[in-house]
Amino acid sequence: MASDETSGKLPYTELFYEHDGLRLQSYLFKPAVGGPCPLVIYNHGLRFGDERAQRPFFYVARLLTDSGYAVLVLERRGYGASDGPTFREEVRGDYRDLFVARVVSETGDALAAIDAVEADPEIDSSRIAMMGWSFGALVSVFAAARTDRLFAVINQAGGSLNFLRSSPLRDALEEAARTLTTPVFCMVAKNDGTVDGARRVHDILAARGVPAELAIYPAFTPKQTIEGVAPGHLIFGAEGLPIWGNDVLRFLDAHCPK
Repeated sequence: MASDETSGKLPYTELFYEHDGLRLQSYLFKPAVGGPCPLVIYNHGLRFGDERAQRPFFYVARLLTDSGYAVLVLERRGYGASDGPTFREEVRGDYRDLFVARVVSETGDALAAIDAVEADPEIDSSRIAMMGWSFGALVSVFAAARTDRLFAVINQAGGSLNFLRSSPLRDALEEAARTLTTPVFCMVAKNDGTVDGARRVHDILAARGVPAELAIYPAFTPKQTIEGVAPGHLIFGAEGLPIWGNDVLRFLDAHCPK
């Protein structure tokens, strides 16, 4: 989803890295306290018609850097100045197998970002978390199923717009939840497309004994809506930050190795 960047700009370093033959863009923010510090990799959601705009997600960066975390905001394939086809060019309206294949490809992009910052002396590569909204939350959950290098995942409405209409997505998301061992915080608003995706991931993890939390926030009404998008899905833009920001920090702080 597109972001409302109302919380002010912050300095960042533009970082490019390679994966799958593609040159991928990202924005690296560092806290004033210096390092080596833990890192949160942030995965944005879909943004139809706005794919090639560059979106550093300043409100997420400010929340986390103010609490001592470095932040790497990714422009995965097809976004910003990154190489590769856009989501619509590749998926072509198929929210079944092609949709899942795209999540898998972008998950690889996100995982490759870990290696891209590993040598930075101001980042503690043993303390990395991942956070994502919507499609980016799916990427974050899938990533945790493919690596044991993450100490936490923040899943903001992953699959909430497509969980009910795509059985391949449901199957893939449930399989990821049956595989990963990383603590996961599932967040969703009551008036999103569905709360079932977040609840299902949480319930699978909890049944396996994996640390997991579920927050279903009250119905959210944004100042501006997006056609075809449930109003509650927009809670994870800057406008909703006062609702969920402290929950994100509490979960990260609780699971970040000291």
